[in-house]
Amino acid sequence: KNAFGRDPLTNGTQKDAKFYWLTGNLRVDYFENEKFTYVAYSDIAAERRIIANTIKTDWQEMNLKANVKSLKEVAYKAVEKNGKAQKGEIIFHTRCVFNELGNKIEENYYTEEGRLDYKHTYKYDDKGNKIEVNMFKADRSLYDKHTNKYDAQGNMQENMYKADGSLYDKRTYMYNDKGNKTEVNYYNADGSLYDKNTYKYNYDAKGNKIEENMY
Repeated sequence: KNAFGRDPLTNGTQKDAKFYWLTGNLRVDYFENEKFTYVAYSDIAAERRIIANTIKTDWQEMNLKANVKSLKEVAYKAVEKNGKAQKGEIIFHTRCVFNELGNKIEENYYTEEGRLDYKHTYKYDDKGNKIEVNMFKADRSLYDKHTNKYDAQGNMQENMYKADGSLYDKRTYMYNDKGNKTEVNYYNADGSLYDKNTYKYNYDAKGNKIEENMY
């Protein structure tokens, strides 16, 4: 299926023209003004494959039906009564809020008394990648922040910051063409590597993952 679009120009004139075509997995970018004409071709098959295999909404991850706006979960202490497990006292409960695309934008954690214990908020880019996590105490003061960056292949770099904005940890994640994680590197704030995990997988004839090994 072909598609055609016009990208907005920030500093162009009326004599400038910028268009793009999508033909299968081929993107053609065209730019023309009074001085020159520019044409670029790019294969977006890899990007589409990574997105299709790795990005799932929280609705999908949690096996929820579409259009769920919020979800409350309560954990109880199990007690035995007449030989059967019954609900006892509440241990804690959580409440999640989802955006219209099915991703969590807010997650609240409560004590057994129903008081707010801590809270997480989430932000995403236009592809559905999680790009920011903010963590708050019960008094709503920020105590931790994670930011994520992604390259064209879907590999991710995660930076972790303290409340004062200082970096304390960095992690990079590598994925294969099936969207499965193959490598995680752990770095100190000064950039020195302190740990590394590698992952290997076995797949069946249909490409389904049947075994995962971590080293």
